[in-house]
This record gives sequence, structure tokens and C-alpha cells, in this order.
Amino acid sequence: MIYLISEFFKRIFYPDDFGCIVCSKRGVHRAEHSNAVICDECYKTIKLVSGAVCIKCSRQLGISDSYCENCAKHELEFDNAASAYCYEGAMRELIHKLKYSGEQWIAELMSGVMYDVLIKKDWNVDVIAYVPMYRSKQRARGYNQAELLAKGVAKKNNTECSDLLKRIKNTTPQSKLDKEERMSNIKGAIEVNKDIDINGKNILVIDDILTTGSSLNECARVLKASGANKVFGLCLCSVKE
Repeated sequence: MIYLISEFFKRIFYPDDFGCIVCSKRGVHRAEHSNAVICDECYKTIKLVSGAVCIKCSRQLGISDSYCENCAKHELEFDNAASAYCYEGAMRELIHKLKYSGEQWIAELMSGVMYDVLIKKDWNVDVIAYVPMYRSKQRARGYNQAELLAKGVAKKNNTECSDLLKRIKNTTPQSKLDKEERMSNIKGAIEVNKDIDINGKNILVIDDILTTGSSLNECARVLKASGANKVFGLCLCSVKE
């Protein structure tokens, strides 16, 4: 945690020591990206979700607001979702650094952009949770990137961040499965911490990437089965249709 905080503040106050957060070339502060230093080349490839979006999951669409193919096809349990960025260009590299290279400071930095998305929503959130990792996978990585993002958003929103959900099955990584396999793979893999009362509460679940929404959907299913009123999802990135 000390390393995470120090890296974050060094990159804010001494950007010339690091350069672009993606490629390390010389860059400039970008106000719309939590004042991060990003070079012109990487900046061109980083896209905030904007324009036409899915009515349900808010992934970016082509022409006009409607349901994306996935949300139109499945009865999803979460009430609404949103993402900050499109999962393309330099954001792929940033996500990879966050998940696999131990660069946890990215979560603190990017949670600011996620918070900007949250305050534009009229969700009335009571508790913030996150998509859990299976314990052996989290031990191997050393942290859960969704938890780091959730704590950053919760701090900025002055809302409790709770370890409300836990992964009880060591499932196949969702990234290795197709759209239909993801739904069945995650089914029954997550449960609610019964020691925490969520009856009638609105829960926000944080994750890094929204692809099909299957992980968020399973979280919403078990949360509502345990008495939650509404469940929303907020992700750092989403895959465009």
C-alpha cells in the first residue's frame, strides 16, 4: 500500500521523472484523464466512452442509443452499468500493466475518471463492492485490481467499500472463453458475505473490464437474491460492440 501511494504521488508531482503513463515518452498533463501525463501518440488512441451507448450496459455503440447485441439477447440482473473508457488502443496496455505488471498506481489514478462517470449517474449508491478473485489467484497476483479501483472510487465518493462478495470456485479465466461460455462459467462461482446486511440497499459493483457483463450479472444475481434493492456496475473499460 505504501508503494502504491508513493508511486501515485510521484507521478502526479514529478511527471518528468516518468513521462507518459503508457509508453514513458515525454507527454503533457491531460485534465480529462485525472491529469495524467500522456504523450500525443498514446493520447490519440485513448477513448472515453461517449456518444451512442447501450441503454443497459452503456458500452459504446455505432449510431444511436439502443440495446447492444448482448443485452438484447440476455435477461441481465444488474439494473444499469457504465464504463469510463473503450477497451482499445493504449488502454489495453494500461490494463495489462495494472493486472500483470504490478503497477497498482494505475488503479488509483484511473479511479478518478471512474468517479467522474459515477457522479453523472443518478444511482443513489449505498455500498460499493467489487468483482472478487479466487483466493489462490489473488495470492499469486498479490492484489485484486477491481478492489483497488473500488477503494479509489469509494474514497472519492465518501461511500463504504465492502468485501461483500467472494469467489468460491476457481473458474477458467473469462478472457479464454467465448460469449456464451462466459455466462455458464461464472454461474455459481460467487456468493455474498452473509455477515453483511444489504437488505433494501443499492449496491455498486466495480470491475476492470466489461466484455459480456457476465461477471457483473452473476454478482447482481446473488446480491438481489440476498435482498439488495438495485445493483449497478461501473468498469474502467468496456469492449465496444
